[in-house]
Amino acid sequence: MVKLRALYLHLRLHKRTLIVLHVRSFDIFHLTLTDVVFCAPILERFRGRQFRTAAAAAAEIREAIFGQGCARSDYLREFEAYCTGGFDDRRWDSLLGRATRRIELKRAAPFDSPYSPDLLTEYVTTEPDSDAPRGRWVRACDLLPLVPVAMSDGEAR
Repeated sequence: MVKLRALYLHLRLHKRTLIVLHVRSFDIFHLTLTDVVFCAPILERFRGRQFRTAAAAAAEIREAIFGQGCARSDYLREFEAYCTGGFDDRRWDSLLGRATRRIELKRAAPFDSPYSPDLLTEYVTTEPDSDAPRGRWVRACDLLPLVPVAMSDGEAR
């Protein structure tokens, strides 16, 4: 579990950010109330939008970029977070994505999605942009499960 104060997810294409989502509510594997806080001109219609879930935001954005019928995907593999904090890159690399969970969607084939249970109680800061020094990009799925920073380590376990 990764402890966060705020979660910002970026969809990047060729190392350029297309859109940034601010997930205002998250708990373990559930990413709910989500705002669009930045978008490239091609996605201007999403500026200022709010979605009930990060998955709903990702589906609508994905369909706008890739066309009709492309909404369903493992968006947690596609979106990334720019993380800063006192983590050791080699240690983190060894802990990221070490487990998988089965995702079953109503109108799509089930798939396995990675997550990182070994990051239990790690504290990370995600940034709305990549200007912060000494940060690194991490796939959203590799940050799961997520808990608010105010939750005690005992509760998180």
